[in-house]
Amino acid sequence: MLKARKGELTYAVKVSSSLGASSGHKVADFATEKAILAHLNHSHIPSLVDAFCHAKVNYIVQEFIDGYPLSYYIGSGRRFSEAEVREVLLQLLLILQYLHQHDQPVIHRDLRLSNLMLAGDKIHLIDFGLARFLNSAAVGPAAASPTASSLAAPKHVRPNSYRSFRQAVSPASDLFGAGVVGVDLFTNWVSDPAHFALSWQKLIPASQPFITFLEQLLTGQKYFCSAADAYHTLKSLP
Repeated sequence: MLKARKGELTYAVKVSSSLGASSGHKVADFATEKAILAHLNHSHIPSLVDAFCHAKVNYIVQEFIDGYPLSYYIGSGRRFSEAEVREVLLQLLLILQYLHQHDQPVIHRDLRLSNLMLAGDKIHLIDFGLARFLNSAAVGPAAASPTASSLAAPKHVRPNSYRSFRQAVSPASDLFGAGVVGVDLFTNWVSDPAHFALSWQKLIPASQPFITFLEQLLTGQKYFCSAADAYHTLKSLP
């Protein structure tokens, strides 16, 4: 994502080439992302300013969020407390509630620390490149892949199951992704890399009710019928 200025205004610009063997998919992805962003209006999703193609390069221009992705804070060594992780998930689940209950529901499909911007105390969801309309799932690009440092991916599901959850054009995909975000925010509490082989439940400094909640998110929709359901459950935890 690039930063651009026009006069006194600052914008975020996503640039992608439509060249290459998979250019057909890239063009379709660009058109879908443009359509989805044009359809959304939420204070925690950067608004679409413009989207165009020039010299076989695609540009998506959005509102600029003056903050950093959560992955930046993990990379800088910040340790998030349980209270902070809860607040991130509460805000994220409200965004998902908006997306999933929209008049034309949207599934983000790529929830990860790098796609969540923290500006002040507010979370903003970015990068809808893998997003799909729930009722228009004909185009299916490659799934997002887990990172090697993820606490969640290796231990609670098999890799092919993880990939399937990420690919699914379903609210369950985003609930699962929210669970991954919640677990990965505790990454810096693990001081010995060898401990990544252990179950994440044994590693994170969190209360048992919150650990159980994260486990339930990671099952998709087995425990929660919607993002709103998960939000209210988290709100009610001791």
